[in-house]
Amino acid sequence: SVPSNIGIGSVGILSGMVVSATTPGDYVITVTATDGIGNTGSVNYTLRVIQGTYYMPDYCPVVAKDEYVYAVTDGLDAVVPVRVRSYMAGLSNPIVVSGGETVLFYEHVIDNPAIPGVAVNLRASTRFVPRSSLRAQTAILYYRGVDSAGNIWEYSLDANGGVPYQIFSAWANPGQTTNFTINFTDGYTYAYSVKINDSLITAMDTPLATFNNVMKITYLVDVTDPLGEASTLNYNEYCVKSVGIIATEYYEEKTFTTLINKEILLSTLLGGGVTLSENNPYVVNVDQTVGTSFSFLLNAAGGSTLSRYVWGVDPLYSGTQLRIQSPETYYEGSLAPTTYNLNLTVTDHYLRSATKTIVMTVQR
Repeated sequence: SVPSNIGIGSVGILSGMVVSATTPGDYVITVTATDGIGNTGSVNYTLRVIQGTYYMPDYCPVVAKDEYVYAVTDGLDAVVPVRVRSYMAGLSNPIVVSGGETVLFYEHVIDNPAIPGVAVNLRASTRFVPRSSLRAQTAILYYRGVDSAGNIWEYSLDANGGVPYQIFSAWANPGQTTNFTINFTDGYTYAYSVKINDSLITAMDTPLATFNNVMKITYLVDVTDPLGEASTLNYNEYCVKSVGIIATEYYEEKTFTTLINKEILLSTLLGGGVTLSENNPYVVNVDQTVGTSFSFLLNAAGGSTLSRYVWGVDPLYSGTQLRIQSPETYYEGSLAPTTYNLNLTVTDHYLRSATKTIVMTVQR
């Protein structure tokens, strides 16, 4: 039988779109032409339906209690002192989607900190709309679900009349573009054009790790406000199979020329319990024995080395100081003979910190 939505027009063009529910396999299509005096001729075509290259729930997972924490950088890659936390709530909400299937939806919760010095900021992770603060709205609740075929749906009482809308088909191919529109109750309309990159990226660095086979998804969004004024939102998401979104870049224009800010993965808590190995800094120094006048190197490892480690010593006793001889930092000074407890704190480029207490023994 011919898959639904496939047909032939009056001018003899066989066309259509295979729906995602179609069973993969070979379909033989017989096309018969009849002329004006009743003569006929037929030819068979084989339509091969495959699932697709990428199973999207692997790249954009919807799993209860999945959690991601991102570091924020500005357009010059300077780190902004905030964290963005994204997670799926543990309680499900069953909702009927188009086609009649009841799907479990999970609230997608996002901490929404103010980004100093950033006038425009969308939403990293799995959110398809900008931050509520950008649109001068109160907080909007969003829910996500995956149907039995693997299609990904989103739902909000404030979007599309409270009717769930599909944001990804179960399977996607390189170069594929999907379009959908979200109409909000406050009068805003967002028209999305979502493109899967032509190939996977070989390697991409984040503070957490270097990831291979990264899928890039580009979003071009035409926004119309309640007064009919138009603007655009443009961003790239970078996804890794069985992990999720590892980075998001936001741009001012559709040419993707001026980077506004970027969110990059710091840590994960997958399924509420499986954590990827975190690359946090740690203090290497051990207990010290020094003279009354001393100077020793503060030593750390791990974390990011994009910039030098920043050190703190508590308490910073009178007569001592931190001396920076970039990229190294020394603790030095003069103290009376006795033992001193020092709390050494190291902070890396992405503002991840670790503290260790050592004992410094001062001898004559």
